[in-house]
Amino acid sequence: AGGETVLITGDGAVTTLAEIENYIIGDESSDARTVTVTQPDTNVTVASNTDAVTFDVGAQNYTGTITGEATVSDTLSLDTGADVSDSAITNVDALTLASGASVRMTAQQNQNFTGAIIAPGIGINGETITINGNGGVTTLAHIENYSIEDDSTNVRAVTIIQTNTNVTATSNTDAVTFDVGTQTYTGTITGDSTVNDTLILDNGADVSGGAIVHVDALTLASGASVRMTAQQNQNFTGAVTADGTGINGETITITGDGTVTTLANVENYIIEDDSTDI
Repeated sequence: AGGETVLITGDGAVTTLAEIENYIIGDESSDARTVTVTQPDTNVTVASNTDAVTFDVGAQNYTGTITGEATVSDTLSLDTGADVSDSAITNVDALTLASGASVRMTAQQNQNFTGAIIAPGIGINGETITINGNGGVTTLAHIENYSIEDDSTNVRAVTIIQTNTNVTATSNTDAVTFDVGTQTYTGTITGDSTVNDTLILDNGADVSGGAIVHVDALTLASGASVRMTAQQNQNFTGAVTADGTGINGETITITGDGTVTTLANVENYIIEDDSTDI
C-alpha cells in the first residue's frame, strides 16, 4: 500500500522516477541539492540537516508530500499552472516562482513561506498566487497579484505587505478585511459586491493612489491620520470603526475632485484642492 522507496546517497541532482512513490534524500557534500519531482503523487523527504534542497514541482497539480529539514532553508520551485493545494509541504520556507507564473496553494502553505521569495516578473508580467482553503493570508514579497478563494468560515483577513500588490476576493459569501497598515498603497483591492468587506488603515496610510473596489466598511487605528480620494471616502457606506475621541480622534485627508460627506466616528477632515475650484 505504501509503494516503493528509493534512498538516494552521494552527490548530485535527483529527478524522481515514474512509479516510485517515495524518495528519501541523503546528504550532499556540497550542502546543496535540487530534486525535480516528476510525478504528482511522489513523496520526497530530506534526511540531511545540512543541505539546502530545492524541490522543483514544475507545473503539476501536485498531491504528494514534500518534507524538508528544519535547520537549513529549503525551497519549493513552481512553474505556471502549478497547484499544490492538495499536497503537504513541510519544513520548506522559501519559494521560487517562474517569471509571470500563476500558481495555487492553501492559505497555510502561503503563510509557511517565511524565507526568501524569488518571483522575477514585474507589473503586468508579475506572478499570481491563488489562495484556497481557510485562514488568514499575509501577502508575500515580490508577488504582484493574489486571488482569494472561499473560506468556509465566511471570514478572512488579508494583510498586504507590499505597496503595489493587487488582491481580489472571489468568494461572494466571505467578509474579507484588507489590512494595508501604514503604507502608501498603489495597488488594487477588489472585494465582492454581496458581503461587506473592510479596509483597515493605520496611522500614515495613504490609499489615494490605489483602487479600492467593492469595499464598503472602514476601520482606522485609534488616532490614525490617513489620506484617500474624495470618491474613496464616499464609497465607505458600511460600518466605520474609529475608536479615538477628542484630541485623540482620527483624521482623514481628502485629495482629488468631488463632493465629500464626512464619515461617522471620524473627528477631523482636511480637504485638499479640487481642480474644478468648486
